Amino acid sequence: MRNLLKFLLLSALMVMLAGMAQADQFTFTVSGTPSGGNQPASAQVAITTNNGSLTLAISNLISNPTAQGQIITGLQLNLTQTLTGAALQTSGSWTQLNFNTSPFSSTVTSNGWGTTSAFTGSGKNFTICAGPSGGGCSWKPDGIIGGSGGSASNYSNANPSITGNGNGNSHGTYLLGNGTSAAKFVVTASNVTSSSKVTDFISSVTVQFGTTSCTLLTSSGGTEVPEPASFVLFGTGLASIVGVMRRKLRA
Repeated sequence: MRNLLKFLLLSALMVMLAGMAQADQFTFTVSGTPSGGNQPASAQVAITTNNGSLTLAISNLISNPTAQGQIITGLQLNLTQTLTGAALQTSGSWTQLNFNTSPFSSTVTSNGWGTTSAFTGSGKNFTICAGPSGGGCSWKPDGIIGGSGGSASNYSNANPSITGNGNGNSHGTYLLGNGTSAAKFVVTASNVTSSSKVTDFISSVTVQFGTTSCTLLTSSGGTEVPEPASFVLFGTGLASIVGVMRRKLRA
């Protein structure tokens, strides 16, 4: 009986290990004054592997921007190997801020972004931006702004290049993405699995700020993010199984 219970315990452990989430997350950060810009900029891109896709959690870390040069308007994944069939999902749910209408904040189901050609170099890359146009990114609505959202009064530093000067032009509508609540995009790619490492595919990210494709910052290095939740679930499940087995052995 004891041998049977040991076998059942080992089998349960193997099943649990096989089912544990293996998703990898790696965070890239850029900070400084972009080439061609004159305002400090800072962004964080946390990338998570899933079966058949990558989730990009994009945060603008400037909480009260002054000018368009501090708005995230594009992102390039600099690749070590090709993302097979890579495509950007444009439908989902995002918080949109609009300096020219009321209410200031609303929920939208299209992010207004698309794919475009590379910002830099001719190597492997996958590039997306707000309002893609031909070989670059002419500025359109839905760049990513940081800060708390809520109301226009929370952006006291913003000049007309951000607010649109109240004229209802395209400079004035943004997706909210900050360190607390990132703007999440999904890139599908058939050769990515939940057990893939982000760095198996991506060596760095290049972030575009503002209205022209020359205002760029590229990350150097990054941070691997552990997945404690999986290990907590594993430990809880293991403790439960051990408890059941002990009770059976005592019976």
